[in-house]
Amino acid sequence: MKCGGETSEFRRTSLGLDLTDGVTESLLCELAGRPRPSPGDWLSCLWSVYFKRKESPWTASSHQNKSALECLKELFMSTQPAPALPQTVYVVFSGQIDQTSVQRLINAATNVMQQGVKQVHLLFQSNGGFIGDGICLYNFLRAITTLDITIYNGGSVSSMGVIAFLAVKERRTSKHGTFMIHRSHRSMEHATAAKLEEAAASLRIDDARVEAILREHITLTPEQWEELNYNDLTFNADDSVKIGFAQAIAEFAPPPGANIFTV
Repeated sequence: MKCGGETSEFRRTSLGLDLTDGVTESLLCELAGRPRPSPGDWLSCLWSVYFKRKESPWTASSHQNKSALECLKELFMSTQPAPALPQTVYVVFSGQIDQTSVQRLINAATNVMQQGVKQVHLLFQSNGGFIGDGICLYNFLRAITTLDITIYNGGSVSSMGVIAFLAVKERRTSKHGTFMIHRSHRSMEHATAAKLEEAAASLRIDDARVEAILREHITLTPEQWEELNYNDLTFNADDSVKIGFAQAIAEFAPPPGANIFTV
């Protein structure tokens, strides 16, 4: 599909809706409760609307003679509520820590709390990302008091992924999991002396706030802190538990039949 208000290349989706009759981007975003989709993601956005009301009496086959706009309005206004979430849910996050992923995680946490979920088991996989976004996610997860979250390192948690991971009180790691931390860095091309000085000052600020969070949760030797100034430090599962990245080695193991949600 095309973005920017242009019509779809597809005459019909799996829902049986004609998408060439002027359904706007803003309507889809509003109905789906999602931010503006990236190019090629409009069909996913439409499915998001559908699954929110999949238990309603709405069916695509009975509405094929109506415009997509009319169908979406009926779907959204359905009086039949979506099925309630169970008290315990299983969630998977795998990706970079950036503004988009932080928004998705915050939206997901807000949604499950509004639906009365009490416990979340979160499989977490991240190679890191942006410092500001990671610290924002850290602060948000620390502020949650009505949700019992257990987070699992399913394979590798690195850089700013570690900071987000440490925000959760109950932390577990797979026996094959690793954690990696390093100092802040920035790539600069054709930098002037003034820009290099500004970058160095900014990196020192980032290093200080990241280190403050690390020291609150993990215990490294003076030699390890010194080594961190020059090299990445990677820890296996056993060492990670001793240091404090996780409290125990345990696998993410949803029970048979449990729904698993991705963020």
